[in-house]
Amino acid sequence: MFDVVTFRKGPAMNVGIRELKARLSHYVESAHRGEVVIITRQGKPVARLVGEHKKTRLADELAALAAEGVVTLPGIQHRHRHWVPIQTKGRPVSEMVLEDRR
Repeated sequence: MFDVVTFRKGPAMNVGIRELKARLSHYVESAHRGEVVIITRQGKPVARLVGEHKKTRLADELAALAAEGVVTLPGIQHRHRHWVPIQTKGRPVSEMVLEDRR
């Protein structure tokens, strides 16, 4: 099984770039302890600093992302609206595509 570096274990803290530069050693140590340091620019997240030693199985990481609603795992059925064809004038688009491919 594959291992991936996790980006969500432990508590997260936000830090601006200026403060990160001033106290880099402190935030690197925090990441090493398992905290996620979210680096912001003008209050908006732009990067994450995480400890390298935190590893999980790919399946566990994907399951956690699915639980958060970030990704959808294959095989899960969704309710889709019924497909309704669009009425257009002229030739069908499929014919024009096929003609363009020749």
